[in-house]
Amino acid sequence: MPTIKRCILPELTNWHFPYIKDSRKIAVKNHKWLLPQEWHSPEIGTMIDPIMLDSALIQELCKDFE
Repeated sequence: MPTIKRCILPELTNWHFPYIKDSRKIAVKNHKWLLPQEWHSPEIGTMIDPIMLDSALIQELCKDFE
């Protein structure tokens, strides 16, 4: 019997801030980061709501962690 593979591609519906945790803050310096406006993808507007990349909104959400 052949194997059936299913691929599910959900849209991006939430943010994840892994480097907010104190134990991960050191790792932040080990990466080269892109600003949201520098990141281009054909999924923006289809799989990714453009509001998810709004810098002002992301900064406002990050204030909750300060």
